[in-house]
Amino acid sequence: MSSGTSATLRNEDWYEGALGTMGLTIGTAAAGYAVMKMNGRGQIGYVTGGTQSKICVVSRLAVNTMPTALQDWKFHMGISSGSNTNGITVTGSIMWYCSSSSPFWKMYSASISGGIIMDMASTIPVTTDAIVLGTWFPNNAGDCVYFYSTDGGITYNIEHMFVRTANNYGGSPVIGATRVAGTTNTTTVDLDYIGISVRGATI
Repeated sequence: MSSGTSATLRNEDWYEGALGTMGLTIGTAAAGYAVMKMNGRGQIGYVTGGTQSKICVVSRLAVNTMPTALQDWKFHMGISSGSNTNGITVTGSIMWYCSSSSPFWKMYSASISGGIIMDMASTIPVTTDAIVLGTWFPNNAGDCVYFYSTDGGITYNIEHMFVRTANNYGGSPVIGATRVAGTTNTTTVDLDYIGISVRGATI
């Protein structure tokens, strides 16, 4: 879904090496966004005390236009308790994200009460080159492995292991871009694919 003048999700965009990609365009509105999400009311990820399923959310993407202080936006990919609402809700979430606040991809986690548990820069610079980003939840305790690939998924690297605290999190896959500053119509991110695995079964 999208909101704001000229904000849209496109399925005709492309970049080198991609087949049938999608594009996120945030439009000209001050709070414009473009989001794709799973609308499962059961939230396949998190419940009180841990997780319902061992899941993995992964996407190959390319930042089309770099965010700046004057024309800023945030791109998020992971899971969020706000997956049944409009836009991206960062509370109750475990995500990768990028914005003008850092030249590196960042890893984020917040409880459903809005408390920030982790907001940490990775060692991976944000560029316009394609990258594969993923969040893997290997157990039912609420832990998360942030991983990535810079060669199209041939080899993968683990960036960080997040160990769940006593807080609770959200739990449905979401990917999208939200405007922070400026009004220039921008195609922020091109997506090659979005994959979700639940206990090893691909969706």
